[in-house]
Amino acid sequence: MPKIEVVGDRAFQDCAQLASIIFPSCVTRIGKQSFLGTTSLQFIRCESTTIPTLGEDAFPNKSVPLYVPEESLKLYQGANGWCEFL
Repeated sequence: MPKIEVVGDRAFQDCAQLASIIFPSCVTRIGKQSFLGTTSLQFIRCESTTIPTLGEDAFPNKSVPLYVPEESLKLYQGANGWCEFL
C-alpha cells in the first residue's frame, strides 16, 4: 500500500464537512491552503515526531485542537505554523 508523504496545495479546500484530520507519521509536507474552508473541523492529529513542513496558510483556522506526540510537543511549539495552535 502506498504511503502518502505530501498533502498537495489546496487538497481539501472547501471540504466543509471534513470533521477531523489524522496525519500518519509518513507525512512530511502539507501544502499551502490545503484546509482552507474546512469549517466543520473538530481536531487535527499529527502522529509524526518529525514535524511536517507547512505551506502558506495550510490551516487558516488555528483555534482547532491539535494533538501531537508528547515527546515532540516542544518541537511543534517552536515550529513555524504549528506553534500558532499550541
